[in-house]
Amino acid sequence: MTELLFIRAINDKLIVELTFNSIEKGIITRKCISFDYGPSRRFKDKSNRYHFLVLDGPEGRHNLSILPIQIIKILSLIHISE
Repeated sequence: MTELLFIRAINDKLIVELTFNSIEKGIITRKCISFDYGPSRRFKDKSNRYHFLVLDGPEGRHNLSILPIQIIKILSLIHISE
């Protein structure tokens, strides 16, 4: 289910509400834009990760790359305004 909603969010240009387990901070919910799935250059293990642009983080907008097991819930919210 996560994979289908993630792909739909990319194709339909949706902002999603992502709830995930942060290794450092526990469970967090953020508004995000989904943009890719695959290995990240930032991590040496080359595991496939979901890549998001966080829109409402306390430090501003930033990229977030998380493992599939970290995702608790993804809800589609609204279409991105063009």
